Amino acid sequence: MSLHISTFTRPAAELARLVFVDDALAGFLVEQKHGYIFQAVDPVFALLDGSRFVLPQHAERSAARLKRAS
Repeated sequence: MSLHISTFTRPAAELARLVFVDDALAGFLVEQKHGYIFQAVDPVFALLDGSRFVLPQHAERSAARLKRAS
């Protein structure tokens, strides 16, 4: 068994982006090599949990639409 440890070359704050809807925290985006993965914080946004987005704006729009639909 081998263990591989990766080091980040950028601060953690640059790797995650908070997503707010109506001034409430919906979740956060984790930057990946080819886009972002949404991690829900509020159960209202659980449907988006694990979803992949190319741009942060796409995730923000999806979260806002989901909030309006609920």
